[in-house]
Amino acid sequence: MSKETEARCGAVGAPVEASVRPGPEARRIRVYRMDDMEWWVGESLAACVAEGKSQCGPDCYDEPSLQYELTDEQLQKLMFIDESDGAEPPVKRTFAEQLAREIAEGGSFPRPFAAEDW
Repeated sequence: MSKETEARCGAVGAPVEASVRPGPEARRIRVYRMDDMEWWVGESLAACVAEGKSQCGPDCYDEPSLQYELTDEQLQKLMFIDESDGAEPPVKRTFAEQLAREIAEGGSFPRPFAAEDW
């Protein structure tokens, strides 16, 4: 598969409209392409970029033309390869399926979601 249809993730996918309910208000968590090798999840692209820069420095994620919110179609097409439990072969899910799992597990957002080379 091409790198546009498959991403590997050894760390810590539902449609773009998936929600997290931490309290009375629902938060919309989406997947964002940060560059040609990395995707993050969060409430906005701006929040993902800001957190990414705070983690790796001001020169990271400095190409806005590469950054965008994934469409529902892309979430169904892109494959997440989960190598976190050492499963052989690794477990494959759509980005939509993995997003749903991560939202159900909770935690803080924004955060890294998938990358070509993790």
